[in-house]
Amino acid sequence: MTRIRRLGEITEVIIRGAAPRYVESGGVAVLNQKCIRNQRVSYEDARRTDAESRPIRADRWLRQFDILVNSTGVGTLGRVGQVITIPEPTTVDSHVTIVRPAPSEVHPHFLGFALRSMQGEIESLATGSTGQTELSRDHLRELTLALPPLPEQRAIAEVLGALDDKIEANERMNATLDEMARALFKSWFVDFDPVRAKAEGRQPSHMDAATAARFPASFEDSALGPIPAGWRVGEVGDIVQSARNSVQPSEVEPGTAYVGLDHIPRRSLALADWGDVGSVTSGKVRFRKGDILFGRLRPYFTKVVVAPLDGICSSDIVVCRPTQSSYLAAAATQLADTAFIDYCDAASTGTRMPRVSWEDMSRYPMALPADAILEEFNALVEPWLSLMCVNTHESRTLAELRDTLLPRLISGEVRVKAPVCILGRDC
Repeated sequence: MTRIRRLGEITEVIIRGAAPRYVESGGVAVLNQKCIRNQRVSYEDARRTDAESRPIRADRWLRQFDILVNSTGVGTLGRVGQVITIPEPTTVDSHVTIVRPAPSEVHPHFLGFALRSMQGEIESLATGSTGQTELSRDHLRELTLALPPLPEQRAIAEVLGALDDKIEANERMNATLDEMARALFKSWFVDFDPVRAKAEGRQPSHMDAATAARFPASFEDSALGPIPAGWRVGEVGDIVQSARNSVQPSEVEPGTAYVGLDHIPRRSLALADWGDVGSVTSGKVRFRKGDILFGRLRPYFTKVVVAPLDGICSSDIVVCRPTQSSYLAAAATQLADTAFIDYCDAASTGTRMPRVSWEDMSRYPMALPADAILEEFNALVEPWLSLMCVNTHESRTLAELRDTLLPRLISGEVRVKAPVCILGRDC
């Protein structure tokens, strides 16, 4: 039988984080409002605190299945995410509330999904003036939920958790493919490993004979220092161009994807999140599938992705397009390379929000091989980039299914019976 319970009755603790003393490195992770988005918890924007100089209370150390609720902030108030894995000792700052389920009263994972479905109700509990609204712990404790019996709670958590598991598996695969692409770029075009191997009389590793034959067996001097014989000193502008096509919101079809800087992850070539043109009020830039989106504000230089669809983006994103389709893999990995990011950092101008210009980006010097090697690199890496796009779209579909099922399962409109075995999970 479904029971109506107050949140304060089914939790061990509901407590706000404390104001940390931040440090640049070391210490422990501190999750903040930016770390809770898309109903999930991310460490990407976490900061660090020195727990020795400012001790953290025992109940403010995160535990598995803790639910985090953004309790202040315009646009972030009421966001909910649940901690499933904790990679390192972690706490939260004073803008985040920890809701810790009592396992004897509620299935912890079910409660996480239930609160994720109630963001509107949670946000409505906040008080204060415009721009200064805040969610108190007392109001949060009074939030009421309809709880089915524990076996049904577990079954619901299994169904929704299986979808989340698949989404996370896709993200892990994309991270691996991303790492492989960056490593191969560095090996071929930065460290020149195949050339060094041949110069030392060795067969280049992880490479067939036909590919190895395309690389020279010696180096020659250049303005960049020793580069493979026969290669030339070129610029980023030789393989990629700026595709700036400005557009006003009124000129864009409804439903068109919108990408802002906040949508782009750091240090990942895979774009997993985007919004809708309906939220856009000012001029933007068109992009198309396969373009490379580069955040040109200094704090966002590590945000470089390959677009998995057509859309529009912020004017603080440079839309980069390979000068030839066979240059896509080299262009994407070059723009995401650490040395290039450092160059953009040094070339950026402006006092409050420094930006790098496309003109400076395009002048970045690089060692360029014959087209045959760039084409060979693309033949290896472009399928990885394509698979990342496929995984992204599959994850979006799964997330839409999860978000459609979520309120129906929680409300009882759709019922499941325990036990549930799904997507290879154990019962």
